[in-house]
Amino acid sequence: MKKLILGISLIILSIVLYISKNYFSKQETTNFDKFSSGILIGLSIGIFLVGIVMIICYIFEKNKKDKQ
Repeated sequence: MKKLILGISLIILSIVLYISKNYFSKQETTNFDKFSSGILIGLSIGIFLVGIVMIICYIFEKNKKDKQ
């Protein structure tokens, strides 16, 4: 159950990071703005993928326990 909660929390965090990227970088004028926007997108995608992997691991473990 801990992996499921952690996975869902990570997915929500990634969505919040993506929304914050859209909020903070309305006008990308400097190179730092572009860099920080790229960092936020990268973190958002990475955290989203880790959250999906955590949920998949939870599902596989639960199915394994149910079969026994």
